[in-house]
Amino acid sequence: MLSNDTKGPKSYKIEDFLDVEALSKMDHDKPGEIWPQITRAALELFGEQGVSATKIRDITNRAKVSIGGFYGHFSSKEDLMKQVFNHYHTMFSQSIEKILATSFTPAEKIEWVVEVFAYFIKVDRIAAKFVLSSFSSKYWKKIAPEGGLEAVRLLAEIIEDGVEQEEFESPAPYDAAMFFLGGLTNYFLAWLSGDLLTPDTKQLTRYILNALNYKEKK
Repeated sequence: MLSNDTKGPKSYKIEDFLDVEALSKMDHDKPGEIWPQITRAALELFGEQGVSATKIRDITNRAKVSIGGFYGHFSSKEDLMKQVFNHYHTMFSQSIEKILATSFTPAEKIEWVVEVFAYFIKVDRIAAKFVLSSFSSKYWKKIAPEGGLEAVRLLAEIIEDGVEQEEFESPAPYDAAMFFLGGLTNYFLAWLSGDLLTPDTKQLTRYILNALNYKEKK
């Protein structure tokens, strides 16, 4: 439980749950500066011309590094994709763990997960589009984390707590967590694609809570 947990959910800030500085620099736990230099160039190119059309030489030219510099950090383009996805997935999972550690109600935890996810999307649209698109990418089997998505397991834990506390009615918390993540992904991909003018996190939270058959306690 966070030390200042007594102040209530509405008194928290994004920074209480997400390493905003690491997110903006994209060099968390990476030695030197060449890793973010290469990955940023790759993400830009993936967004401009697609993953399949992007070659390693394109990435090194954009990043202004040598081929040897690339292979000093990545064994292939797919390895780069895997490292980038895992980088952001780890950050998101750590945020959910912090939210789980609070004494918020399960519904309040769901609300904060949505807010943290939305912040990531708004701060780094290029990386966000790559991460969200990865789930339906033909490369997914090559870049998916071994052992499955930790974020889904943590979301399932929130939902299971909600069922136990009679806030939610969900017979299969893991399936509901997959629906939750899928809903977030589709919603924000629509925004990044221009199909939504402004993301409404409150509306999205209500949609997810309704899907969980949320019963507000009076």
